[in-house]
Amino acid sequence: DSLKLGLGVLSDPERQDGILVSLADMPKVTPGVIRDLIDIYQIERGKIVVPTFQGKIGHPVIIHEPSYREEILKISGDKGLRDIIKANIRDVVYIPWSDDSVTADVDTIHDMENLLQGGKR
Repeated sequence: DSLKLGLGVLSDPERQDGILVSLADMPKVTPGVIRDLIDIYQIERGKIVVPTFQGKIGHPVIIHEPSYREEILKISGDKGLRDIIKANIRDVVYIPWSDDSVTADVDTIHDMENLLQGGKR
């Protein structure tokens, strides 16, 4: 629902080039990660750009919203863009990432402690 809510406040010109979806529980995503993904998306116009680390799909994801608007509006539950990515696999550009900044999320106190310890736990 947060994805649809976010789209609802964007004007059409803001949607034209695509949208970047970043999760709030991924504190290792830096402005540099976002810049690099945007640079790749600029080359891969009209596609879905997805970072990966060690074979795991990560975030943020950049998607050409005008091309997938109807599919995005049909999302229900806690799925995010997962089903859209699977259904449009030919349009997905997977970007292998050199560290876990695109996959490390914080869902529990243990996750936070691990992050603060630099992954040594």
